[in-house]
Amino acid sequence: RTQAPNCLNMAPLFVNKNPIEFVDRSANPAPLGLCAFGITTTLLNLHNAGLFELDSMILGLGFFYGGIAQLIAGFMEWTKGNTFATTAFISYGSFWLSLCVLVIAPKSGAITAPTRASMASYFFVWGSFTAVLLCAAKTSMLKVVFFSLTCLFYLLTIFEITHSMIILRITGIEGIFTGLSAMYTGLAQILNESKGRTVWPTDNIFNRTFFNAEKKIFRSNAILATDEENQHHIDETTPSLSASKAIPPKQRSFLQQDISNVDLSVSESPFPSMRARSTS
Repeated sequence: RTQAPNCLNMAPLFVNKNPIEFVDRSANPAPLGLCAFGITTTLLNLHNAGLFELDSMILGLGFFYGGIAQLIAGFMEWTKGNTFATTAFISYGSFWLSLCVLVIAPKSGAITAPTRASMASYFFVWGSFTAVLLCAAKTSMLKVVFFSLTCLFYLLTIFEITHSMIILRITGIEGIFTGLSAMYTGLAQILNESKGRTVWPTDNIFNRTFFNAEKKIFRSNAILATDEENQHHIDETTPSLSASKAIPPKQRSFLQQDISNVDLSVSESPFPSMRARSTS
């Protein structure tokens, strides 16, 4: 620190030469945005799959959680300098808000309902936008989310053109998968961060699975090879060990002489009872 010049007889001022470093201790907003998108997408596509009708439950959840919560997550990502997450969360949050308006506003009589052609164009443009974001996704699960979401928008486009209920049911099933994959990605980040380790993997999932299977096969082969080498080593060392522990010829001759001098007849038995029986 250097003392600043005191021109007006004021208290001495000190200027710190080192720049101030700010540490970002704010929370990770990505799980909020992913779970908001995943839950609302899952419930909407349960309707598309034919489980229940479109009612205020889906619209209310889509407006507040799918729309406003994703906007908040996008603004938080903006403060962190994450361009991809900012664009994705604010865009899909606005999508949910606009979708709720497209459903609610025509019923109030304020505006006319959209035509099939306009809705087909609406979903097609969103699908093309999502396909570009797919190219920018980094982790494996994000690629799964954006790929399935791209397919979902294109299926909705086909449904608006054909108005086929079979296409709508297929769209609902595919949309449920999309929502669940987004929920998995968001919840995995929460679990991994809270536990301090990878509980639910979000990247290199397929390579990790293949690598683990290949690693197990390699381990089993290595164990078998080690057992064969050990058995071969034992077979080679056993004759040498037996040869090294064999009795030398001279010692063997002395032992044979000692054994030949021993009289094993019953009369020389050291036990009196055995000697008495042999005499009788």
